[in-house]
Amino acid sequence: MPTFYPADTQTLPLTTIQRELLLPVPGEVLVQKDEMAAEGDIIARCWLPGKVWAADVSQALGIPRERAGQFVKQDVGDHVQAGDLLAERQSRFGRVNRRCQSAVAGQVIDIRHGVVLVEAEATVLELGSPFSGRITDIVPEQGVVVSAVGALIQGLWGCGGETSGSLQVLVAEPDEPLTPESLETGVIDDGPSDSNARRCQILAVGGTILDGATLEKAAEDQIEGLIVGSVRAGLRLQLEALPCPVLVTEGFGGLAMRSEAFTLFQASHGRSATITAAGQPARPSGRPTVFIPTDPA
Repeated sequence: MPTFYPADTQTLPLTTIQRELLLPVPGEVLVQKDEMAAEGDIIARCWLPGKVWAADVSQALGIPRERAGQFVKQDVGDHVQAGDLLAERQSRFGRVNRRCQSAVAGQVIDIRHGVVLVEAEATVLELGSPFSGRITDIVPEQGVVVSAVGALIQGLWGCGGETSGSLQVLVAEPDEPLTPESLETGVIDDGPSDSNARRCQILAVGGTILDGATLEKAAEDQIEGLIVGSVRAGLRLQLEALPCPVLVTEGFGGLAMRSEAFTLFQASHGRSATITAAGQPARPSGRPTVFIPTDPA
């Protein structure tokens, strides 16, 4: 849920940050202490248990529950694919009347009361580094602490989580609003002009957002993130519904982005950056931030 913070935000042209990156469940750490990680490098992974799917054989075959077990074709422990036959009932002359198939790939874990329980296959969750940095600590089976040097701009309000992309300053002044037209000029295709390839990941920077049409355009063009000085207060619900993170440096209303932040964004145009627009336990204030790592030496 988006949160407001006291209005003592900072703009630091050069600082060192540390981020703790942890898996949701114990897994495998893939890097070593003091190793350098590039943006996007997979530093840890874990396996998330699959959901359990219940196949009601009795209902599918139209038979009493006490008789369903004799029609089941699988045993506990068997592995099945989506669409595999779990049970079938044939007519007297061998013609198949009804079938019950698995909806997921997984393992049969129980058969009882006319129901076959299939646990879906575990999914692999890979944890990537949001920016380039050095691994300064290892948390066994859980993750790492990564340290990086760069510029840090704190925001007053944010929503949408975390993402990385290329900073694109689309306005000339810190109080100039983003518009659908300015967003169009900032979008760069990552494929031929006549293809349906996804637009490249950009973080659009502007002074303000004054209308819902701009937010609709951002969603339509799959903008990776929005960074602005202020937003018209009536747009808050629409902001929270966007499929991308949003960071507001000054607040709601018609406020221009503070000059030191806007100048820093201009100087960093085209560089990779990370928006963290939700609280992170590793950061003391938990406030939303934009981090622009320095170019590797």
